[in-house]
Amino acid sequence: MTRKRARAAGTRIAPRADCSTDFTAALDLNPTDAWALGARGQAHQQADHYDQAITDFTAALDIDPTDAWAGCVNLTANLGC
Repeated sequence: MTRKRARAAGTRIAPRADCSTDFTAALDLNPTDAWALGARGQAHQQADHYDQAITDFTAALDIDPTDAWAGCVNLTANLGC
């Protein structure tokens, strides 16, 4: 359960909602991995867990404020999309 496995668990378009455990395992190894935080946030968003999604997207943006993808999906999670 590494970042590589977590990446493989998701699709190129968006991670599956049920792969958040793999992203959590990747974050256990590297808690400052902005990509894994954003991907886990998107998995939470797809599962309609918007508060958890916003928390992860915000943490990803705190680590890398230039991450446009995390910013965009953070906005949609805040809108409940």
